[in-house]
Amino acid sequence: MARTSITPGQWLKSLSACKDGVEWIGSKSVYFAWRYCQHADYLCWLYGALDPRLGVRSAVAIARHMVNGVWFDRRLEEIHDDLYRWAGKFPMDAHCLRRKAHIVQTELNDHPLAKALTWAAVCSTANTPALAGEAASLSCVASVESIPEDKRTLVSQECAHLLQSVVSVNEVESAWKRVLRAHKR
Repeated sequence: MARTSITPGQWLKSLSACKDGVEWIGSKSVYFAWRYCQHADYLCWLYGALDPRLGVRSAVAIARHMVNGVWFDRRLEEIHDDLYRWAGKFPMDAHCLRRKAHIVQTELNDHPLAKALTWAAVCSTANTPALAGEAASLSCVASVESIPEDKRTLVSQECAHLLQSVVSVNEVESAWKRVLRAHKR
C-alpha cells in the first residue's frame, strides 16, 4: 500500500524542527516558504534538512553578508570559501573542513562568525536531515549574534530575502520531490 503524501509541516515535525517553524509552514508548500518566509533561521533549517549542500550554501551566504565580504581574519575567509566550494559539489573532505573550522573558532574565542562557519561545517557532515537542518539554522543564528537584539528581526528578514538569490526555487522544489519519493517508499 502506497503512503499518502506528506506536507512540509508534517515532515519538519517528524524531524523535530522547532514548533514555531512547523506551525508557520503547516501545510503550505516549499515554494511558499521560499517566497514568503521572513525567518532566515527557519529557511536555513528547511534547506539544510532538504539537502545539506543547500543548508551550507545558505549559511555561508549569510555569514558573508554579515561581514559585507570583508573578513577580519584570513582563516575565516578560507573556511568560508572552502565551504562554498563544497556546497557547489567541489570534491573536498567535509570532516577536514569541520575540524579546521572548530580549531579557528577556538582560537578566536568563539567569535560569532567563527561559530557560524563551524555550524555550517557541521551541516556539511550531518548524517541526518534533522542534524543538517539544525546546524544550518544555528549557523544563521550565530551570524547575527553580534547584532543588537532590537535589530535582529530586521536582519533576519534581510537575510531571508538574500537566500532567495542564493538558493533557487527549483533547487528547493527538486529537493522536496526527493523527500516525497523517499517518503513513499
